[in-house]
Parts: sequence; C-alpha cells; structure tokens
Amino acid sequence: MSIHRKRWKKEEKQAIVSYAKKEGFLEASRHFNVSHTSIYKWRDQLDQGIELNGSTSKDSTQVIKNLMYENKALKNLVADLSLKLQIKEELLKKSL
Repeated sequence: MSIHRKRWKKEEKQAIVSYAKKEGFLEASRHFNVSHTSIYKWRDQLDQGIELNGSTSKDSTQVIKNLMYENKALKNLVADLSLKLQIKEELLKKSL
C-alpha cells in the first residue's frame, strides 16, 4: 500500500505559514494535516525568497550556496578588521 503525498500549491503554503505564525506551528500542523517540519521549511524558504513550488533548480541552489559562502567570508573579514582596529586603539592608548 502506497502513501499518497499531498502536493501543496504556492498559495496554500503561504496561507499555512501565515496561519502558523499567528496560531503556532503545532496548531497549524494539526489543522492542515501537514508536518511541522514542512511548515518550518516553507517559512525559511519564504524568508530567503526561494520559490515555494517544491523544486529549486540546481542553478538557484548553487547561487544561494555561493552567496552564503561569500557572506561568511565577508563576515570573517569584517571581524578580522574590527579586531585589528581594536588592538591598534589599545596600543595607542598605552603609548599615550
């Protein structure tokens, strides 16, 4: 016996996520008979601007990964520069 998986339309997913934000994810899961994991995933996709059509192209997935990598590298660069600036300021205070 196979299990039938419901396919949710984009508008339905948005409505479920909206309901979950108002009433709670557990309540939305019970009300719409969908796993709370799916609702969290849809919410994250909406927050990141990813289409909710259920299929993301490899190109868009790769672009997202590249952007995440670049973002991490830039954050590390800012942290390093901030630390260097802080050290220089402390050395300047000591020399005065």
